[in-house]
Amino acid sequence: MKHRRGTALPITFLVAPLLTLSLDVGSIRSAMAGSPAAAASRIRHQKTSYDRYDGITVRHITFVGLKRTQPKLLKNYLDTNPGQPFDATIFQEDMRRIRNLELFEKIAVSIRRIGNGIDITIHLRDKWSLLPYANFVRGGGSYELVAGIYDVNLAGRLFMLDAMFVLFDGKPSGMLYFKMDRLGGLPIALYADGGYSRSLRTTYVERTNPSQTLVIDSGWVNLMIRWEPFVWARVGLWQKALWRNYEFARASNNRFYLPNDGRVSESGIVLSLGKTSYRNYMMQGLILNVWLSASTRLLGAQVTYQKVSWDARGYWILGPRAGNLAAWVEGGFMQGGTLADQFTLGSFSGLRGFKYAQFIGRSFVAGTIEYRSGLIATAFPIVAKIFHFMRGKTLRWQGVLFANLGTIAGSPHFATSESGRLLSAIGAGLRVVFVPFFKAVLRIDGAYTLTPFRTFDLMIATQQAF
Repeated sequence: MKHRRGTALPITFLVAPLLTLSLDVGSIRSAMAGSPAAAASRIRHQKTSYDRYDGITVRHITFVGLKRTQPKLLKNYLDTNPGQPFDATIFQEDMRRIRNLELFEKIAVSIRRIGNGIDITIHLRDKWSLLPYANFVRGGGSYELVAGIYDVNLAGRLFMLDAMFVLFDGKPSGMLYFKMDRLGGLPIALYADGGYSRSLRTTYVERTNPSQTLVIDSGWVNLMIRWEPFVWARVGLWQKALWRNYEFARASNNRFYLPNDGRVSESGIVLSLGKTSYRNYMMQGLILNVWLSASTRLLGAQVTYQKVSWDARGYWILGPRAGNLAAWVEGGFMQGGTLADQFTLGSFSGLRGFKYAQFIGRSFVAGTIEYRSGLIATAFPIVAKIFHFMRGKTLRWQGVLFANLGTIAGSPHFATSESGRLLSAIGAGLRVVFVPFFKAVLRIDGAYTLTPFRTFDLMIATQQAF
C-alpha cells in the first residue's frame, strides 16, 4: 500500500465540482490542458525517434494486445488525439504516463505514414493486477493479523480498490480505499477511503514515569481531489472526518492519563512538484511534496490542530547493470491535536530497523538512502512446470543496501524514552521481481539498529520501500 503519514483523508462537498465535468468534457479539457503547442512549451524538449512525425496529422490511435484493460479508458491517459498535429514531446509524456501505470509489459510503439497522416499503434500486454497481501505481528501480550486484497485495474477499468481486514486481539477492523486517475481524460484524480481501526500504543507519560498502554479506536471517511495542471506539478485538496476513542488496555498496569476523545474535521492541501519515469523496474526523477492541513471548529471539530509536513524523493539510474540510487528525506511540525494526530516513525511509517510507528511526536525529520543493484534474470524454477501462464517468464533479482536516520520529539504527555534522540540503522535486502504481475516485487530487508539501542529487524513485504 501506498505510504500515508498520520491518519486518513475523508469526505465533504469537494465532489460537487466533479459533477460539472460532464457538461462539456472537450472544452474543459482544452481549457485545462491547453493546445498541443502550449503543452509542449511546458515540457523541456528532448530529441526522440518520434521527432520526424512532428506536425503531421494523427489519423488513428490503436491499442493492440490488451485482454483486460479497456482501450477507451486507456486513451484518457493520452494528450495526443486523432485529428490533431502530432507532437513528439507530448507523445513522449503520454508514453511515460502509461509506463508509470506499471500495468503492462513489452510496451512498443509503431507509427505508419499513410498519405498526409500517420497511424499510431501501441502494443501492450496486460500484467496480472489482482494481488493479496498479509502480515502478522505478535508481542507484548497482543497480536495483529492483517489480510487484504487489492486491484489497480479492477474489471479492466483502470481504477484501484483495496480491501483490508485487521484482527487485533480478536477484535476485527478494516478499510476500503479507492483511486481513479485521469477522470474523463482530464488531468484530475479522485481518491477516497474509509474504515475502522483499532491500535495499541505503549507510551511514557512525561518520559520519566512508568509506561502505560492505550487502545485507540478510530473511524473515518476521506475524499481527496488532485489536479495536474502541468506534467511536473500537482495540487490536491482533501477533507477528512474522523472519530476516535481512547481507553486503557486491559494489560496496562499503569493508568495515568487519557487523551481527549472527539471528532476531527480536517481540511488540507498538498502541492507536488517534479516527476518520475519508470522503466524496467528502475526509476529516474525527483519529487517534492508539501502538505498543509488543519482541524478547526468551523466544521464541527472537537479536536483542533495545524500541521505542515514535506518529503523529497530522488531516483537516479546509474546504468542498465549499475542499478538505481534512491534517496528520501522528510519532516514535519504541528501544533495542537492529541495522540492519534501526531507524526509517527518506525518500520513501514519510516525508518526500517524499528517497530511500526514505534515513535511519536509533534515534530520530526528523517532520511533514507538506498542503493538497488541491476536486475539479474533467471527462469521460474518448478513453478513454470506447474502453471502454464508462467512458462517463458523470468524472475528478476535485485540486491539492496540502505542506511537511515532520523529523530522525533515534541510530545510532552506521551513520549517514548527515545524521544529527541538520534535514531539510525543500516541494512541489506533482496528484491524478487515477478515480471507478469503488477508491482510484484517481493521485498526482504534485514536492518541492524545502531542508535539509540542495538537490535536486528527482518521485514518481508511487497513493493519497493519508497
